[in-house]
Amino acid sequence: MVAIPYLMQQHHATSGKENLLISHVTTSSCNPVSWQAFFDHMVTYQNRFPYENRTSKAQMTVHDQLQNYNFSYKFKNKLPVTSLYYLTRIVGTKKFSNSVSKLRQAVDNLG
Repeated sequence: MVAIPYLMQQHHATSGKENLLISHVTTSSCNPVSWQAFFDHMVTYQNRFPYENRTSKAQMTVHDQLQNYNFSYKFKNKLPVTSLYYLTRIVGTKKFSNSVSKLRQAVDNLG
């Protein structure tokens, strides 16, 4: 597994430098890395070296149960989009209302 973000953080922590050219990391029983730690390093990397046109900070939540994931998806995605959908029916332009309608449909299809 290639994990540039993980190795970038390790390199920065030990040397104080951010100029690592090549990185290849694998995990094993001798050098264990949990999925949570791996994703934490990915998020740190994305926030330290953001994409040019990003709209917000990178964040990730790992759920160990499907029930928790479904609740989180509804709370973080469906609820805000559905609220916005009904709000645009009262106020907002037709173009914006149509855009929100497409967004709502996409969120419903994913969850």
